[in-house]
Amino acid sequence: MVYNTLYFKCGLFLGKVGGFGFSSPVMLLRMTDKCFRKCIGKPGGALDNSEQKCIAMCMDRYMDSWNTVSRAYNSRLQRERANM
Repeated sequence: MVYNTLYFKCGLFLGKVGGFGFSSPVMLLRMTDKCFRKCIGKPGGALDNSEQKCIAMCMDRYMDSWNTVSRAYNSRLQRERANM
């Protein structure tokens, strides 16, 4: 159950960032590591409700942040190319 939730969320994340040309597997590992460390106090066979909510919110925030940074980066690249 824990891994199904993580892999589903990660699959959605990879689908959203696939077109940016960045190393998605590296970003996936970073997101998984950061959210796991933040949300899972005592690893076990299943997540309790608070851990599930924390993982979901952490991954959503990570994806939103990634999208914001990616848009800003692409916008800056376009501006710099236009000024060349």
